[in-house]
Amino acid sequence: MLKLIRLEMGKNNAAKYALYEVIAIVALTVLCMTVMFLLGFGDPKMAKGTVGASFFVEMMTSIVFLIFAAVMHSEFTINAYKNKTMDLMFSYPIKRGKIVASKIIAVLVFNLISIIIAQVIIFGCIYIASRYLRPLIPIDFDILDITFYGSVVIQSVMTICISLIALFVGMIKKSSVATIVSSFFLVALLKGNLGELTLAGSIVLPVVLTVISIVFAFLMISGVERKDVL
Repeated sequence: MLKLIRLEMGKNNAAKYALYEVIAIVALTVLCMTVMFLLGFGDPKMAKGTVGASFFVEMMTSIVFLIFAAVMHSEFTINAYKNKTMDLMFSYPIKRGKIVASKIIAVLVFNLISIIIAQVIIFGCIYIASRYLRPLIPIDFDILDITFYGSVVIQSVMTICISLIALFVGMIKKSSVATIVSSFFLVALLKGNLGELTLAGSIVLPVVLTVISIVFAFLMISGVERKDVL
């Protein structure tokens, strides 16, 4: 499996995506630092202090990397069907499910590591800057507490796993566009709001979606063994 994962990373030019994610991390860090120390929240309700730095950082990183994971899923898996390269791969003496699983795992691991690194860097920069500057948003995390890192990992795992729902939709349609558009709907569901109603900050919805995404991944991997390549 590790050899297949490395093959997928090399075949799909993982260095290119690594560069994109470095750029995304730098941009997110600048954005979060600007909001934290220069702008604050424009929304009066959020500016009252009921929302802290951790909410904003988690929201921004989740949005970026959930969409990024969907883009990579479309490139690694959906395009392999569209370009008929999956036909060739399925001719190898390797189980089809294992081939599909290697693509999925490659994307999940790549983006999981990226979002964790992004959050640690951003939170670290905020923590250091707060020693010298007055933050406009409450600092509601302790980077020296080991439980902080546990929270970052758990939240990151749920975010990246949820991208599998977008992949599942894309697999049904065999469409990269459907995969990416689905990721935007997931972002809107997780982090958006409708008037006074918002599910942002709720732990129940991400947990439910994570469980659903795992079920979908199992269906995709097991189902490919019983279906012909389209």
